[in-house]
Amino acid sequence: MKVLALGIAIVCQMMGQDNAERLHLTLRAPGGRVALTASSMQRDLSSAATAPIIQLKGNVEIRMIACLPTGKDDVTVCEGTVTVHADEAEYNEKSGEINARGNVRMTPHVPQPPK
Repeated sequence: MKVLALGIAIVCQMMGQDNAERLHLTLRAPGGRVALTASSMQRDLSSAATAPIIQLKGNVEIRMIACLPTGKDDVTVCEGTVTVHADEAEYNEKSGEINARGNVRMTPHVPQPPK
């Protein structure tokens, strides 16, 4: 019985570590900002002069946040997001283009105005 409890505790701890080891990076992007999350990230420096690419692998989440100027004073409001989940992806820092592969899902979110 003690061995079973120890085994369950180890599995739970390992599951918690997977989430803790994810990397996070937030960048300015065309029209807003983008938040990148993945198990591993690597910037491809060989293409930096033409199109800097960030390679993401493992439990990838890319959240694009739209920021638009509003009103007379050009106050910037950031709301409305699109989230892409994938096994792997490449993010082009210059154009904002995403090349996602594997189990790819896209979820839009538009905030509802207050009632």
